[in-house]
Amino acid sequence: MALRRSCRDVLIEVIKRPGGFAEDLEVGVGMLAPPSRLQLVVDAFVLGIVNSICLMADLHAEGVTSIELLTRPREPLPDLDGMYMLVPDRENMDLLLQDFAKHPQHRKVHIVCVGRLEASLISLLAESVALASRVKTLVEIPFTFYHLQDRGFHFGMEEALQTMFPTPAPSVVDEIASKLADVCACLNAYDPSICHANTLFCTNIAKQLQMVLSAQKGSADSKEVHTTVFIVDRSVDMAATLVHEYTYEAALYDLLDGDVFDANTGVVNRGEKKDLLGESDSAWAQIRDLHIMSVREWLDHAVQDILHKTKKRDASSVKTSELLKMVQQTPEHKDMAEKLALHQFLLEKVFQRVEADKLIGVGGLGGLEQDIACGVDRDGKDIKAIHCQEALIKFVSNNPDLPSESRLRLVMLYFACMANISESIRQKLTEVLRLSSEDYRILMSLLQTQLMEVPDSQRHKLDKGCVHRGTKEQNARFKQNSRTKTFELSRFEPRIKELVVQLCSGKLSHDEFPLLKGSAAGAPFSVAQSACPAMPDDWSFTPFIQADTVAVSQRVIVFVLGGITHSEIRVVEELRAEYPQIELSLGGTAVITPRRIMDMFNPHTQADLAHSSGSRVRRRSQPTL
Repeated sequence: MALRRSCRDVLIEVIKRPGGFAEDLEVGVGMLAPPSRLQLVVDAFVLGIVNSICLMADLHAEGVTSIELLTRPREPLPDLDGMYMLVPDRENMDLLLQDFAKHPQHRKVHIVCVGRLEASLISLLAESVALASRVKTLVEIPFTFYHLQDRGFHFGMEEALQTMFPTPAPSVVDEIASKLADVCACLNAYDPSICHANTLFCTNIAKQLQMVLSAQKGSADSKEVHTTVFIVDRSVDMAATLVHEYTYEAALYDLLDGDVFDANTGVVNRGEKKDLLGESDSAWAQIRDLHIMSVREWLDHAVQDILHKTKKRDASSVKTSELLKMVQQTPEHKDMAEKLALHQFLLEKVFQRVEADKLIGVGGLGGLEQDIACGVDRDGKDIKAIHCQEALIKFVSNNPDLPSESRLRLVMLYFACMANISESIRQKLTEVLRLSSEDYRILMSLLQTQLMEVPDSQRHKLDKGCVHRGTKEQNARFKQNSRTKTFELSRFEPRIKELVVQLCSGKLSHDEFPLLKGSAAGAPFSVAQSACPAMPDDWSFTPFIQADTVAVSQRVIVFVLGGITHSEIRVVEELRAEYPQIELSLGGTAVITPRRIMDMFNPHTQADLAHSSGSRVRRRSQPTL
């Protein structure tokens, strides 16, 4: 994705030529030749950004000897230059000054601020004689967001749903707009078309974004491709945040977070072994978006292929776990065998959880979720809201041992997918599901965000009484999926896919998603002249092929206020292959999962997290598998 590549180029350029920018502010004597080697000192936020942009090997190649956290004790290196890449706040500036209070930590100092450095902090740094004489560069770069490898970006605002809805504070609007402007700046997109959901929050973000970018227009490159920024909020599809997704990556973050997998760090705990899921794992890149059943088949084929290459005997009747032990005995394939063993371990845990949560099988929770989320049954027939309600009550009654988290998640999904639910029905469902007082407070807190309310622009399209709130386009798509999908529990798709397709084919509703007045003239509703392409089966083993030679004619940045889900990351990835001439970027205020949503609105969990190092709080009522 161009965004990550652009940010990496900026980072490398800053490190290679710390004194070569016109915007640099010299403090002390004139610019000197760039150092051949330096130490990079960062805060925790910047460390996460740097890790999401490039590898340590990339930095070593440009002269970085090591990366150190500002908050940790470090040995003085008076003969080595230091580059401080920091969030420009008072706490970090005070720590920087402490490095030179008694003895110089470095020979020369290059300060790189990921954001705007206030004048008061510049004065604070200038007042330090010990530091000021050593500072050779002071530069600002717009690195205020995290990258999801090449798949998207987010702002790390985990509390998004709780603090932004129903009404965000003005400071929140300013912060989001400023960071979104930084994303545009990294792409050199200073004059984009901005279209947005017709809500007050989205409108205010769009206007503030336009204002911030207008102040920077002089830096725009007229040769850049036209950019459209498409802003929506989480109310366009709350169902996507709650329904189970059975692709591999989404299942890991949903089902295993807090067990053997830490969703915050991507670290897998296998007892004595700890592994990190990332780009260094070629297998991960190939299977992360596959359905878990396809991952099982992929692993079987991968192990068999290695055995064939090593001329081992045919072991088609032997379990994959036993085959892996055979592969691990061949030194030349040991590294690959370790990676396959990791994914075999994770996949087994996923299937254990799928079974424990009663997601699969006849009458399983997964099928009920799909019915509720789609309003369409497995045969492609419409399901009335009352029938979904009856099925929900029956399932819960027949499964009294259903975990509390599953019950809460199920009723949240129902409220997210149905419109015109009366107070009596809400009360009845909460009683039947036997929600604890804690879970009931979480549900009420989520309802108070009004994210599950039907927007005024859609109310006239719905019948009176309790009905499914899906759009006609969604309904048609779900019916098609019920006929064509390889896996039954894959009828549901996030609405963001439908909206991006409409945008890219010039069919997006002007009433629901107007173009901001005064934003760049262009054709934001006809980004692609070709008709919407046919959408193939998402679970096939044949990957989409995108030619590197296809010229990019348009750029679209899709941004979701309230956060994005792994299912949305996946479908936008699919659309990139279907629209190779369009550079698609998906971003949000955070990456969210069902458990994170429940933790977000749980006062007890919030209190625990506030007194911990940020580890996830497990709230399931069943034992760890």
